[in-house]
Amino acid sequence: NNNDKKTLKKLLTPEVYKSFEKAIDDGNNNPNYQFYSLIIDEVKNVVLEKNILKIKIIIISEQFKDDDENTIMKKKDTWTFQKEINSKSPNWYLSAT
Repeated sequence: NNNDKKTLKKLLTPEVYKSFEKAIDDGNNNPNYQFYSLIIDEVKNVVLEKNILKIKIIIISEQFKDDDENTIMKKKDTWTFQKEINSKSPNWYLSAT
């Protein structure tokens, strides 16, 4: 977290990056939370649109605040990742949350 826009830019589609960047710039992102665990709960769907492969997954995360594991909270989110089908890169990019 830590408002690291340089790292985020490499992991997100341009559209998602813009919304994350705005949240950081507006102070709507709390850098005091850390991920404790991430669990893929369900693969909702996989679609191929033109040359883009997209996978939508349900993720359950556990997060804690200020390095205090007594503050763990669970969140359930839907994340979509994508990559170009012909890309030689192993990277997938977060394209929706």
